[in-house]
Amino acid sequence: MWIDGGRAQTTTTHINNVLHAVTLALTRGRGGEAYFFTDDEPTTVREFLTALLATQGIEMPNTSIPSSVARMLGIGLEAIWKTLRLKSEPPLTHFAAAMASSDCTIRIDKARAELGYAPVITIKQGLAELAEQNAL
Repeated sequence: MWIDGGRAQTTTTHINNVLHAVTLALTRGRGGEAYFFTDDEPTTVREFLTALLATQGIEMPNTSIPSSVARMLGIGLEAIWKTLRLKSEPPLTHFAAAMASSDCTIRIDKARAELGYAPVITIKQGLAELAEQNAL
């Protein structure tokens, strides 16, 4: 089930882009500086997760609940787990609901300017590779 229809904005980072970025940071970066890296393709949680799970043959539902309901449900489940002294994590927590319904995008301007960073693989290419590997 989606929270707020999966409309939250997010950015992702393919492992090939991480490796490229780390290499640039090690060779061109300044000590003590922080650099952020992404695929530089803002998307929504729904768009990305739908495409990602499709590579594994999983279709996401169309149902959705408001974030306020999801957060309250998370609080309720946490209370039940605590009361019953269950060792596992509840299927939904307040934190997870809050994160899934909040925009989280990263700017890579500094990495571009100081390191010459640019992604080496797109989200579409990465998902195509994953789908290909799953088909094997």
